[in-house]
Amino acid sequence: MKILKITEVELPFEGTTTLQIPSAKDPIFSIRKYHDTDFFETAVDELKIDRDGTLTSKEIFSEKPFNVQLANSIRSCIWGLFLVGFQKPFTSFLV
Repeated sequence: MKILKITEVELPFEGTTTLQIPSAKDPIFSIRKYHDTDFFETAVDELKIDRDGTLTSKEIFSEKPFNVQLANSIRSCIWGLFLVGFQKPFTSFLV
């Protein structure tokens, strides 16, 4: 419960949140929160929190350099074009 409260304080916006539960080897919670306004879901903020509730890392998408933000957005567009282009020949092959 403490992890979710830290997430709400550090990332106070509406969005889809994913939580990676730590293993025995890596005792760090990894929380990713996606901005719902981003169509390609490239705008993601990430928190890393210890088991005791200490924030160890915080990455905010809007604080990254513009070239990194742009590269993440372009990567999603390219994957989308690749998958759409691949789907058409595959479905025509099935027919």
